[in-house]
Amino acid sequence: MGKIKQLLPWKDSFLLQHALRTVKEVDPDQLVLVLGANSDKIRPMLHFDDETYDVIENPTWEKGLGNSISIGVGHVLSTNHAVDGILICLGDQPLITSVYLQRLIDQFKTKKYSIIASSYTNRVGVPAIFNRSICHELVQLNSDTGAKDILLAYKDDILRLDAQELLEDIDTPEEYEKLYQRFHNT
Repeated sequence: MGKIKQLLPWKDSFLLQHALRTVKEVDPDQLVLVLGANSDKIRPMLHFDDETYDVIENPTWEKGLGNSISIGVGHVLSTNHAVDGILICLGDQPLITSVYLQRLIDQFKTKKYSIIASSYTNRVGVPAIFNRSICHELVQLNSDTGAKDILLAYKDDILRLDAQELLEDIDTPEEYEKLYQRFHNT
């Protein structure tokens, strides 16, 4: 993108800070942030009144999103033996709200499905909550496709929550500019 995506301006801060605030609003038992490229520039920019999250650096971030998911999930499983499930969010989906995340959590608490995932354009993805019973598969991820293969493997055990209006992510400068202008000019 030419710039550090996580540090692009959003609302009164920047994309990653906004994502962390959104997740913190649902009061998770544990919050883990996995940083990859440019972690040395991103980490000093993170500011909260309380330091209630773990920051894990992924030295092999170039292997892709799956590798970062693996590292984050592995950390949670090794530090929180009572965890029932793991919510995975990305830092480049600024339209995701805490209200939507709470809907995911509430559905997960019904214990009817192994995965509660976001649905958009006939696909499923993150944010998603994975039951602890399948988290060992997340730890095995090591590709740039993230958890897509796991979502496909469990397609009959997924509750899909519509997130069509919320799941615009930012992968190019043009996508960022378009989303920024649309959100900040309303």
